[in-house]
Parts: sequence; C-alpha cells; structure tokens
Amino acid sequence: MSSHAVLLRQSGRYLWGGAMCALLHNALVIGLASGGIPYPLALVISFLVTVPIGYLFHSAVTFGEPRSWGRLMRFMAGSLAGFGWSAALMIGLHNGLGLPIVVATPLATVALFLWNFTAARWAIVRNER
Repeated sequence: MSSHAVLLRQSGRYLWGGAMCALLHNALVIGLASGGIPYPLALVISFLVTVPIGYLFHSAVTFGEPRSWGRLMRFMAGSLAGFGWSAALMIGLHNGLGLPIVVATPLATVALFLWNFTAARWAIVRNER
C-alpha cells in the first residue's frame, strides 16, 4: 500500500477516534465548568481522562502499532503541547473575547485537531530504536 493510501486510511481512523475523544473532552470541560469547577481545572481533569483513552485507541485502531512506554511518553508530550495551545485558546476565547465556555471549548477543540493528529502519528508510528 502506498504511503499516501496509508496516511489517508490513518486519517480516517483518527477522525473517528479523535471525534470520540473530542466529544468526551467537551462534555467533561463543559459539564465540570457548568457544575462550578473553574475551567482551568476542568481542562486538567479532561486531559488526565482523555489522553490515556486516546493513546490506547490510536495505538490499536488508528495506527495499529503495539503499545510501549516510549510511545506513551511521546504521546503524552505531544498531548501536553496541545494542552498548552488549548489553554491559551481558552484564555483568549473565554477571558479575552468573553465567549461562554460552551462556545469556547468546541472552537479550541476544532482548532487543535490537525496538531493532535500530527503529534499522535509522530508519537505512535515513529520507530523505536
């Protein structure tokens, strides 16, 4: 199979798994913030829940690669960088522009989707030598 075909197949699978994780993330952040938890703490809680789930899904389904500590650590590093971008977007959208959490969270999620795919592919598919 050509590298373009593999990337296209992985992109489709990532879209499905990423969408599930994005829905979980949005439900957690919006639900926790609506329940009175400050959104920065809600972001951290969501990170701690969704990143391990995302790693397990993308290892097995999206990329079909075995799990390993090295891949998990790279996945966590990529996710942590994405978390920083997400927090910055939330500060800009919610605090800066005054958008409600229910609007700012999905906007930040969509903005980070390409980053998350690239980081996940780098973390999981990269050879471990």
